[in-house]
Amino acid sequence: MQHPKKMWRSMVLAFLLGLGWIAMSFAVQTPVVYGAEFNETIVTTPEELKRVMENPVGSHVKLGANITFAPAAYGEDAVVIPDGNHLLNLNGYTIQYVYTNGANEKDGSPIRQTGTLTINGEGSILGGYCAIENDGQLIINGGKYTGLAASAIRTQGSTTINGGTLSGRFGEIWLENGVVVDNIGAVKRINNPFKSGGIRIENGVATGSTSLNSMLVIDDVTFAPGAGMTITEKGALIVNGTLVGESQINLQGGILIKNGLVANQGDFYISGNLTLDRLEIPEGVHVMMMDYYDLTIRGELVNHGTLTIRNGCRLMVHGNALNHGQINSDRGEDVTIHGSRLGDGLYSTREGSPGGPESGDGMGGTAGGRMERAAEELYTLGLFKGTGTDEMGQPIYDLMTAPTRQVAITMLVRLLGKEEEAMTKEWNHPFTDVDSWANSYVGYAYANGLTKGMSDHQFGANQLVSTYQFLTFALRALGYDDSQGDFKWDNPNLLTEEIKLTEGDYQDNNAPFYRGDVAILSHLALQRDMKNGPSLMEYLVNHGAVQMEKVRQIGLDHVVQNQK
Repeated sequence: MQHPKKMWRSMVLAFLLGLGWIAMSFAVQTPVVYGAEFNETIVTTPEELKRVMENPVGSHVKLGANITFAPAAYGEDAVVIPDGNHLLNLNGYTIQYVYTNGANEKDGSPIRQTGTLTINGEGSILGGYCAIENDGQLIINGGKYTGLAASAIRTQGSTTINGGTLSGRFGEIWLENGVVVDNIGAVKRINNPFKSGGIRIENGVATGSTSLNSMLVIDDVTFAPGAGMTITEKGALIVNGTLVGESQINLQGGILIKNGLVANQGDFYISGNLTLDRLEIPEGVHVMMMDYYDLTIRGELVNHGTLTIRNGCRLMVHGNALNHGQINSDRGEDVTIHGSRLGDGLYSTREGSPGGPESGDGMGGTAGGRMERAAEELYTLGLFKGTGTDEMGQPIYDLMTAPTRQVAITMLVRLLGKEEEAMTKEWNHPFTDVDSWANSYVGYAYANGLTKGMSDHQFGANQLVSTYQFLTFALRALGYDDSQGDFKWDNPNLLTEEIKLTEGDYQDNNAPFYRGDVAILSHLALQRDMKNGPSLMEYLVNHGAVQMEKVRQIGLDHVVQNQK
């Protein structure tokens, strides 16, 4: 959530002056550290800190000098961390961002973050307004945090304090429909000026109520009478010990894990690094790891449902894996099991060279792998059609068929949700080699700048589409224009790698290219932002081409931020 500060700060600060204080004491827990697998980067300037920590995948930063941001140099917040797993070692140094705004108040927060941020080491963070504004998961293992105008930490996510000291003009924590777990007694006053809800946990007892939209890992918790928690789609409550008052928890798309056992039914995803002693997934449950996060299981994995590891995520199991369901991954190397693989379940992955499957089953990995999953989810969205149906009435995708250019452009028009428009309007194009059934699709694509043909009058309709040609189609669908220098049609990988449409794959333009590859790249394109716009998925939802209900069904609703 964005924080509309400028219009109401004076009113809020005046209101906070009248608030009382709440004394709290806490039991110490073992600090949780995330983000340690990134290469450590030593930063010494404000520009370096901002560049490294604003990587949405994650970062591992160690301060090499005091960092002072120029007054109002970066607006209201100096470093804005959008997502990912970040580890910051203060290393005895200070991050400072303070300026005086138009109301003559101390302003500016050094860090605002929505991912997972763990802070270690001695040192300090000093803000004019707050030291940190947290909408995600914040774990503080040391350091000194000061907010001159308001509170040390403003949290709408989950904040766990295992070490360090906090101080603020009106209290240590500004709790705004979030969760604060203080394990060392650092918090003396909690402020909630808007009475928007929030939970505090002291001595293992949770009081208050909140909507959890981030990850919270805790050993033991008892919900006091009247306390309550709603776990939303991006929320995850992980209880490693005793949970009392489970009936006071309302699951609305989020996940509850008790001692390694998934407690809820249905489909949901985990948007954060997660380390568990064990994990058991019941039958009928589909757990999805999304967006470059890692799932680490110290002991055994027991799966009776479905576990999907995708979008750059990784699964590491140090014990045995007993699989009676299905474990999906985009790449074989994304799943590491140090123990034995037991059970009769399916491991589904797309092996071989990306951009040209090579494994022996003829599907680029086990049947039902990456191609199949992409095709099925596109089919659910209404953006992918089969070439017919089998005897059970199920679609036949023909994923190992190499598509022609006119077939590929037809599939692309469907991906954009424009098939009806293409078929119900008159479109002209100059090409003489297009089959009659494809005229409307090619005409639409030509009129909307998706294709330019092989020459003035030849589309190359029946030539097989190459990897680079389809990447070019996809980039144009995302609003990029090679004629304006956004990318080169004969080397689109520079841009596709930058926007993570490809990640080291689809580099060989001479490799075989199949309908399944069209499905994979189309599926990924939906999750990428358009040039100067929202994600392609959000664009399609807002224009009525895709139903939001279907997006939720396949677990990709996190790429749709705003719905009209």
